[in-house]
Amino acid sequence: MIRFVVILPMFLLTMCADAPVTPPAGAFELEVEETHWDKVYHAIEYLKHNQYKKKRTSPEDVINNAIGDFYWEFENGSNGST
Repeated sequence: MIRFVVILPMFLLTMCADAPVTPPAGAFELEVEETHWDKVYHAIEYLKHNQYKKKRTSPEDVINNAIGDFYWEFENGSNGST
């Protein structure tokens, strides 16, 4: 019991201590001179745009789904009130 009384305050004190801060797994650090900021900005925007293009739904799929939903609702009716 005495061990518990001694260990508990030590445990609680360590819980209040600052945790080491680590960057997220996908993060990276980049040191750039001020003269190259515009190039780095354009490179980052280019990468973001490419990620957006990979993740987005193609317009054909969106149109086909909308047409399919319209015909399904037209043939089967909807559950909503009018």
